Amino acid sequence: MQRTDGVGWFDRVSAVVSAAWYLQSYRVRGSRKGSDLAGLYGCSVVVAARSRIQSSAAHRHHARCAKLGVKWLMKKRRQHYVWQYYLQAWSKRGKIACLRDGGTFFTSTVNVAVQRDFYRLKELNVADMHFLEEVCLKTCLPELRPLHEGWISTFTRVFEIKRRYEALVGQDPEATRIFDEAINNLEEELHSQIESESIWHLECLRNRDLSFFADSEQAAGFLHFLCVQYMRTDKIRANTIEALRTAGIESENVWGVMAHIFATNIGYYLFTSRNKIKMTILETGAGLELITSDQPVIDARALDVPFNTPPEELELYYPISPTTALLLQANHPEGGTDTRILNPADVANYNNAVFRIAYSQVFALDERILRSIREGNE
Repeated sequence: MQRTDGVGWFDRVSAVVSAAWYLQSYRVRGSRKGSDLAGLYGCSVVVAARSRIQSSAAHRHHARCAKLGVKWLMKKRRQHYVWQYYLQAWSKRGKIACLRDGGTFFTSTVNVAVQRDFYRLKELNVADMHFLEEVCLKTCLPELRPLHEGWISTFTRVFEIKRRYEALVGQDPEATRIFDEAINNLEEELHSQIESESIWHLECLRNRDLSFFADSEQAAGFLHFLCVQYMRTDKIRANTIEALRTAGIESENVWGVMAHIFATNIGYYLFTSRNKIKMTILETGAGLELITSDQPVIDARALDVPFNTPPEELELYYPISPTTALLLQANHPEGGTDTRILNPADVANYNNAVFRIAYSQVFALDERILRSIREGNE
């Protein structure tokens, strides 16, 4: 595949990587230690970020990140691995129905699909970097290697800057706090940026509008968002770490950057073959409701396939409201877009698939539906 086939994809992901670089530099430069740290960041982060910001999309990310920097004033401990804005479609009067540990209850979206310090960066050692080189860099398409190296730099640079600062200036409480916030918040803020870029896509889907997919820049943005939502969850993290551990490989430290590399790989494949993608809006009939879970994007073709066995076909199912879902079929003979009304059997099949693939939490608008699905799968 030639790079020219994926120009929009490179613009999109380069812009996101640039945004992550800028988030690091903005936070430190805005602190009272700015005079001490600006030189280090100016040489290594800001310059590198600016050299990457070449597309119009990247300029927009750069401007928005400057605004995001204002928010980055405290350590964010409660970190969600399913987008709260997405889950609000299943919320009624501020409460969402949740099935967890066999019981059902109503709660705020703030309290679900969340873990303490879920996205906290982990410092990579020599063995971790070797693993990334062998598994992620040597095996990827040549044109994707610069993007993957950008992800690795994003996830490791703050530790490098911290070491250099402490070697030059020594340790002090404020600098320690600043670096701790950056290590804890960087990926959380990165996901916030990716999400904010796709609010419009989500609203289009909920309005049964797929016209944005005809625009290459919008298609790149949405496909990257969709693949990140698939890869970012607690289930994918736990399953991948366990599969690698079974093979004798410890990968917990590198999972954060690996998730973004894998999302980039999948998204690039979909973007460069988007003329063979069939995008279908699925609508429920009257009185029927779709559910979602802490694994909101599922591969409907991989239900009975072991986790470490790649499915032969890719068919992503993404419920986007209690009455609407997206079905993305790769390598479809016709491609294009469509709309389909689901009958009761279809709704039951998709809901059962979501239930089976969920990690620990399933969500609905109506608590009774969760009870019914739980009983039907006992």
